Amino acid sequence: VKDGDIVLMHELYSETAEAVRKMLPKLNEQGFQFVTVSELIRFKGKTVENNKIYYSFNP
Repeated sequence: VKDGDIVLMHELYSETAEAVRKMLPKLNEQGFQFVTVSELIRFKGKTVENNKIYYSFNP
């Protein structure tokens, strides 16, 4: 995971909750912040196009 990456996890799977419980504290310790995609776009000063898939907003 790098600055500006979008991590998508589906709650359909029982393993997702456990993965989140393990991942978030470790990423938080590394200085990552957790925001919505809309917040990330604003924070990075980006604009987006309709019908385009974005995986990250890296510098």
